[in-house]
Amino acid sequence: GTLVHHVLELFWRDQNSQSLNASPEVIQANLDAIAEQVIIEFNEKHDGVFSENFVRLEKERLVKLVMMWLETYEKDRASFEVVACEEERTLEIEGVSIKLVVDRIDQLDDGRQLIMDYKTGNAVNFKNWGEEIITEPQLPIYAAFALEGQGVAGVCFAKVKWDKPGFAGILAEPKLIKGPYGYTEARGRKIFSEEQFPSWTSIISYWHDNISATVLSLKAGDAKVQVQDLKHLAYCEVMPILRVAERELQFEHLQKANLNKAGGI
Repeated sequence: GTLVHHVLELFWRDQNSQSLNASPEVIQANLDAIAEQVIIEFNEKHDGVFSENFVRLEKERLVKLVMMWLETYEKDRASFEVVACEEERTLEIEGVSIKLVVDRIDQLDDGRQLIMDYKTGNAVNFKNWGEEIITEPQLPIYAAFALEGQGVAGVCFAKVKWDKPGFAGILAEPKLIKGPYGYTEARGRKIFSEEQFPSWTSIISYWHDNISATVLSLKAGDAKVQVQDLKHLAYCEVMPILRVAERELQFEHLQKANLNKAGGI
Protein backbone atom coordinates (compact mmCIF):
# COMPACT_ATOMS: atom_id res chain seq x y z
CA GLY A 1 0.00 0.00 0.00
CA THR A 2 2.80 2.43 0.88
CA LEU A 3 4.50 1.78 -2.45
CA VAL A 4 1.27 2.34 -4.43
CA HIS A 5 0.65 5.62 -2.58
CA HIS A 6 4.15 6.83 -3.36
CA VAL A 7 3.97 5.90 -7.06
CA LEU A 8 0.67 7.77 -7.43
CA GLU A 9 2.06 10.75 -5.50
CA LEU A 10 5.06 11.09 -7.81
CA PHE A 11 3.00 10.51 -10.94
CA TRP A 12 0.43 13.21 -10.12
CA ARG A 13 2.72 15.81 -8.57
CA ASP A 14 2.25 19.03 -10.59
CA GLN A 15 0.13 17.16 -13.15
CA ASN A 16 -3.42 17.39 -14.52
CA SER A 17 -5.84 15.24 -16.48
CA GLN A 18 -4.15 16.21 -19.75
CA SER A 19 -1.21 14.04 -18.73
CA LEU A 20 -3.40 11.01 -19.46
CA ASN A 21 -3.69 12.02 -23.12
CA ALA A 22 -0.15 10.79 -23.70
CA SER A 23 0.27 7.41 -25.38
CA PRO A 24 0.13 4.29 -23.16
CA GLU A 25 3.80 3.71 -23.97
CA VAL A 26 4.80 7.15 -22.65
CA ILE A 27 2.69 6.74 -19.49
CA GLN A 28 4.10 3.27 -18.83
CA ALA A 29 7.67 4.47 -19.33
CA ASN A 30 7.00 7.22 -16.80
CA LEU A 31 5.54 4.72 -14.33
CA ASP A 32 8.47 2.35 -14.87
CA ALA A 33 10.91 5.06 -13.82
CA ILE A 34 8.77 6.15 -10.86
CA ALA A 35 8.19 2.60 -9.59
CA GLU A 36 11.89 1.79 -9.79
CA GLN A 37 12.75 4.95 -7.85
CA VAL A 38 10.12 4.22 -5.20
CA ILE A 39 11.22 0.61 -4.66
CA ILE A 40 14.92 1.50 -4.49
CA GLU A 41 14.25 4.23 -1.92
CA PHE A 42 12.07 1.89 0.15
CA ASN A 43 14.68 -0.89 -0.02
CA GLU A 44 17.47 1.43 1.09
CA LYS A 45 15.44 2.68 4.06
CA HIS A 46 14.69 -0.89 5.15
CA ASP A 47 18.19 -2.38 4.91
CA GLY A 48 17.65 -4.11 1.57
CA VAL A 49 14.74 -6.35 2.55
CA PHE A 50 13.85 -6.90 -1.11
CA SER A 51 15.94 -9.26 -3.23
CA GLU A 52 16.84 -8.30 -6.79
CA ASN A 53 14.25 -10.71 -8.17
CA PHE A 54 11.57 -9.42 -5.80
CA VAL A 55 12.33 -5.82 -6.82
CA ARG A 56 11.76 -6.75 -10.45
CA LEU A 57 8.47 -8.50 -9.72
CA GLU A 58 7.22 -5.72 -7.42
CA LYS A 59 8.04 -3.06 -10.01
CA GLU A 60 6.06 -5.02 -12.61
CA ARG A 61 3.11 -5.36 -10.21
CA LEU A 62 3.07 -1.67 -9.32
CA VAL A 63 3.21 -0.52 -12.92
CA LYS A 64 0.41 -2.88 -14.01
CA LEU A 65 -1.84 -1.90 -11.10
CA VAL A 66 -1.40 1.86 -11.46
CA MET A 67 -1.64 1.65 -15.27
CA MET A 68 -4.96 -0.21 -14.92
CA TRP A 69 -6.21 2.42 -12.48
CA LEU A 70 -5.26 5.37 -14.70
CA GLU A 71 -6.65 3.85 -17.88
CA THR A 72 -9.90 2.59 -16.36
CA TYR A 73 -10.85 5.14 -13.70
CA GLU A 74 -8.98 8.39 -14.34
CA LYS A 75 -8.65 8.82 -18.10
CA ASP A 76 -12.34 9.34 -18.90
CA ARG A 77 -13.01 11.83 -16.13
CA ALA A 78 -13.85 15.45 -16.87
CA SER A 79 -10.88 17.81 -16.86
CA PHE A 80 -9.16 18.33 -13.51
CA GLU A 81 -5.91 19.52 -11.98
CA VAL A 82 -4.18 17.78 -9.08
CA VAL A 83 -3.43 20.57 -6.59
CA ALA A 84 -2.21 18.52 -3.61
CA CYS A 85 -0.54 15.13 -3.13
CA GLU A 86 0.17 13.62 0.29
CA GLU A 87 -0.39 17.06 1.78
CA GLU A 88 0.17 17.35 5.52
CA ARG A 89 -1.79 19.90 7.52
CA THR A 90 -2.14 20.65 11.20
CA LEU A 91 -5.61 21.86 12.16
CA GLU A 92 -6.84 23.46 15.35
CA ILE A 93 -10.25 22.09 16.37
CA GLU A 94 -11.72 23.38 19.63
CA GLY A 95 -8.23 24.03 20.95
CA VAL A 96 -6.89 20.60 19.99
CA SER A 97 -4.12 20.29 17.40
CA ILE A 98 -4.81 17.55 14.83
CA LYS A 99 -2.34 16.50 12.14
CA LEU A 100 -3.75 15.06 8.91
CA VAL A 101 -2.34 13.89 5.61
CA VAL A 102 -4.65 13.95 2.59
CA ASP A 103 -3.64 11.70 -0.28
CA ARG A 104 -4.90 13.96 -3.04
CA ILE A 105 -7.03 16.99 -3.88
CA ASP A 106 -8.29 17.60 -7.42
CA GLN A 107 -9.52 20.97 -8.61
CA LEU A 108 -12.35 20.72 -11.12
CA ASP A 109 -12.97 23.10 -14.01
CA ASP A 110 -15.50 25.10 -11.99
CA GLY A 111 -12.97 25.68 -9.22
CA ARG A 112 -14.47 23.26 -6.72
CA GLN A 113 -12.31 20.64 -5.07
CA LEU A 114 -12.57 16.87 -4.77
CA ILE A 115 -10.88 15.30 -1.75
CA MET A 116 -9.51 11.80 -2.26
CA ASP A 117 -8.01 9.06 -0.08
CA TYR A 118 -6.31 6.06 -1.69
CA LYS A 119 -7.24 2.60 -0.42
CA THR A 120 -5.38 -0.54 -1.42
CA GLY A 121 -6.66 -2.98 1.17
CA ASN A 122 -9.85 -3.68 3.07
CA ALA A 123 -13.35 -2.54 2.17
CA VAL A 124 -14.05 1.15 2.73
CA ASN A 125 -16.88 2.55 4.83
CA PHE A 126 -18.32 5.97 4.04
CA LYS A 127 -21.90 5.27 5.12
CA ASN A 128 -21.05 6.28 8.70
CA TRP A 129 -20.56 9.89 7.50
CA GLY A 130 -24.27 10.56 8.10
CA GLU A 131 -24.49 8.77 11.45
CA GLU A 132 -24.15 10.03 15.00
CA ILE A 133 -20.76 8.35 15.39
CA ILE A 134 -18.47 9.07 12.43
CA THR A 135 -16.00 6.19 12.49
CA GLU A 136 -14.04 7.29 9.40
CA PRO A 137 -13.62 11.02 10.09
CA GLN A 138 -10.49 11.95 8.13
CA LEU A 139 -12.12 13.10 4.89
CA PRO A 140 -15.05 14.84 6.64
CA ILE A 141 -12.51 16.69 8.83
CA TYR A 142 -10.65 17.84 5.75
CA ALA A 143 -13.83 18.94 4.01
CA ALA A 144 -15.31 20.75 7.03
CA PHE A 145 -12.16 22.31 8.45
CA ALA A 146 -9.10 22.30 6.15
CA LEU A 147 -11.09 23.36 3.08
CA GLU A 148 -13.88 25.20 4.87
CA GLY A 149 -15.51 27.71 2.53
CA GLN A 150 -13.39 26.62 -0.46
CA GLY A 151 -16.08 24.83 -2.44
CA VAL A 152 -15.79 21.10 -1.79
CA ALA A 153 -17.46 19.10 -4.57
CA GLY A 154 -17.10 15.71 -2.95
CA VAL A 155 -15.14 13.37 -0.72
CA CYS A 156 -14.24 9.90 -1.87
CA PHE A 157 -12.02 6.88 -1.55
CA ALA A 158 -10.00 5.74 -4.56
CA LYS A 159 -9.81 1.95 -4.30
CA VAL A 160 -6.61 1.23 -6.23
CA LYS A 161 -6.60 -2.57 -6.18
CA TRP A 162 -7.42 -5.51 -8.42
CA ASP A 163 -10.40 -6.68 -6.36
CA LYS A 164 -13.36 -4.33 -6.87
CA PRO A 165 -11.45 -1.15 -7.75
CA GLY A 166 -13.12 2.24 -8.30
CA PHE A 167 -14.22 5.43 -6.56
CA ALA A 168 -16.57 5.38 -3.55
CA GLY A 169 -17.91 8.26 -1.48
CA ILE A 170 -20.29 11.22 -1.52
CA LEU A 171 -20.66 13.99 -4.12
CA ALA A 172 -22.42 17.35 -4.12
CA GLU A 173 -24.10 16.26 -7.35
CA PRO A 174 -24.42 12.93 -9.17
CA LYS A 175 -21.90 11.71 -11.73
CA LEU A 176 -19.11 14.22 -11.13
CA ILE A 177 -17.05 11.06 -11.21
CA LYS A 178 -18.15 7.46 -11.68
CA GLY A 179 -18.86 5.47 -8.52
CA PRO A 180 -19.55 7.81 -5.57
CA TYR A 181 -23.14 8.58 -4.57
CA GLY A 182 -24.66 11.94 -5.34
CA TYR A 183 -26.20 12.93 -2.01
CA THR A 184 -29.56 13.67 -3.67
CA GLU A 185 -29.76 10.22 -5.30
CA ALA A 186 -31.87 7.52 -3.68
CA ARG A 187 -28.76 5.64 -2.56
CA GLY A 188 -27.29 8.88 -1.20
CA ARG A 189 -30.50 9.66 0.68
CA LYS A 190 -30.21 6.33 2.51
CA ILE A 191 -27.17 7.86 4.21
CA PHE A 192 -28.18 11.52 4.30
CA SER A 193 -31.94 11.86 4.78
CA GLU A 194 -33.60 14.80 3.07
CA GLU A 195 -35.17 15.85 6.36
CA GLN A 196 -31.89 16.13 8.23
CA PHE A 197 -29.69 17.08 5.27
CA PRO A 198 -31.66 19.33 2.89
CA SER A 199 -28.53 20.62 1.13
CA TRP A 200 -24.88 19.83 0.49
CA THR A 201 -23.82 22.63 2.82
CA SER A 202 -25.89 21.06 5.60
CA ILE A 203 -23.76 17.90 5.26
CA ILE A 204 -20.53 19.90 5.59
CA SER A 205 -22.02 21.77 8.57
CA TYR A 206 -23.03 18.49 10.21
CA TRP A 207 -19.47 17.18 9.89
CA HIS A 208 -18.14 20.41 11.39
CA ASP A 209 -20.54 20.33 14.34
CA ASN A 210 -20.27 16.58 14.94
CA ILE A 211 -16.48 16.52 14.93
CA SER A 212 -16.29 19.66 17.10
CA ALA A 213 -18.62 18.04 19.62
CA THR A 214 -16.50 14.87 19.63
CA VAL A 215 -13.34 16.88 20.32
CA LEU A 216 -15.05 18.79 23.14
CA SER A 217 -16.28 15.52 24.63
CA LEU A 218 -12.76 14.08 24.62
CA LYS A 219 -11.39 17.26 26.19
CA ALA A 220 -13.98 16.90 28.95
CA GLY A 221 -12.62 13.44 29.76
CA ASP A 222 -15.21 11.29 28.00
CA ALA A 223 -13.22 8.20 27.05
CA LYS A 224 -15.89 5.53 26.95
CA VAL A 225 -15.55 2.86 24.28
CA GLN A 226 -18.16 3.20 21.54
CA VAL A 227 -18.30 0.70 18.70
CA GLN A 228 -21.00 0.02 16.15
CA ASP A 229 -19.88 -3.54 15.47
CA LEU A 230 -17.94 -5.89 17.76
CA LYS A 231 -15.90 -6.88 14.70
CA HIS A 232 -14.12 -3.55 15.13
CA LEU A 233 -12.60 -4.96 18.33
CA ALA A 234 -11.03 -7.94 16.57
CA TYR A 235 -7.50 -6.70 17.25
CA CYS A 236 -8.17 -4.97 20.57
CA GLU A 237 -5.47 -5.85 23.12
CA VAL A 238 -7.53 -4.96 26.20
CA MET A 239 -10.71 -6.94 25.55
CA PRO A 240 -11.01 -8.29 29.13
CA ILE A 241 -11.42 -4.83 30.65
CA LEU A 242 -14.16 -3.92 28.16
CA ARG A 243 -16.38 -6.59 29.73
CA VAL A 244 -18.15 -7.36 26.46
CA ALA A 245 -19.42 -10.75 27.67
CA GLU A 246 -20.93 -9.17 30.78
CA ARG A 247 -22.69 -6.53 28.70
CA GLU A 248 -24.13 -9.18 26.39
CA LEU A 249 -25.39 -11.15 29.41
CA GLN A 250 -27.02 -8.02 30.85
CA PHE A 251 -28.70 -7.40 27.50
CA GLU A 252 -30.06 -10.96 27.43
CA HIS A 253 -31.45 -10.58 30.98
CA LEU A 254 -33.07 -7.28 30.00
CA GLN A 255 -34.67 -8.84 26.92
CA LYS A 256 -35.99 -11.75 28.97
CA ALA A 257 -37.42 -9.36 31.60
CA ASN A 258 -39.16 -7.32 28.91
CA LEU A 259 -40.63 -10.46 27.34
CA ASN A 260 -41.91 -11.65 30.69
CA LYS A 261 -43.41 -8.26 31.40
CA ALA A 262 -45.11 -8.15 28.01
CA GLY A 263 -46.52 -11.63 28.58
CA GLY A 264 -47.83 -10.78 32.02
CA ILE A 265 -45.64 -13.37 33.71
